Amino acid sequence: GIGVKENKFISNLNAI
Repeated sequence: GIGVKENKFISNLNAI
């Protein structure tokens, strides 16, 4: 998620 270290897959899920 924004401002949090995580892999791109999780970032993409959070962006939905």
